[in-house]
Order: sequence, then C-alpha cells, then structure tokens
Amino acid sequence: MASGLLGTEAFAGGYPVAALGFVAHYIILIIAAGMYAAASVAVPALRERAIAFGALYGAVIYVVMNDIIVPLSAAPPFRSTLAGVLSGYVIHVLGVGVPIAWTVRRALAPALLRPPGEHPRR
Repeated sequence: MASGLLGTEAFAGGYPVAALGFVAHYIILIIAAGMYAAASVAVPALRERAIAFGALYGAVIYVVMNDIIVPLSAAPPFRSTLAGVLSGYVIHVLGVGVPIAWTVRRALAPALLRPPGEHPRR
C-alpha cells in the first residue's frame, strides 16, 4: 500500500514505511465500510441480503482498486499471476466485502428499528 504513495522507494523504507502502508490500508477499509453503511441506509436490500451484496461489494472493491486506483498511483507495475488474481479476488469477496456488509447490517439494525426521535438507552 505504501508503494502506491511512495513508488519503488517504499520497498527500502523499513518499518516506518510498513506502518504507513498498514495505516493507509485500514483508512481505505474504513472509507469502504462507511460508503457501504451510507448506501445501506438508503437501500434496505443491502442490509437484508448482506452476504450476497457484501460479496458483490468485495468484488467491486477488488476491481476498482486493481484496475483503476493502483494504475493511477505511484506503485510500480507488477506482473500478476492467475493464482494471485484469484486469491486476491476471493480475499476481497470473503474477507472484505462480506464482513463489511455483515458488520454494517448488525450495527445499523438497532438504530433502524427504533422509532424516529427515540434515543438509545444508556
């Protein structure tokens, strides 16, 4: 992830650059989760069918990141293999999209079931 910001210099940066990559990766994940949460408030089907739409969302994230964002970044070009593409796709579908959708569904359910104006009890 840091190579998208720093280019090939990231590979010689050591722990500070690894930390930058870690933080950047999770900032992107938090933004992706926020986008899904915002969309799921407006489109109830995203919550009702969280697994299916989460899998689709993970696939979309994979395609957008690898086909649009990475080529526009400072990351050096790399040769992908079929195994790398398939594993990245599966990881994004099952390890990114589905957990985001499931978590959003669980987090928003109590708030969406309350009558308007009622505050949660503390």
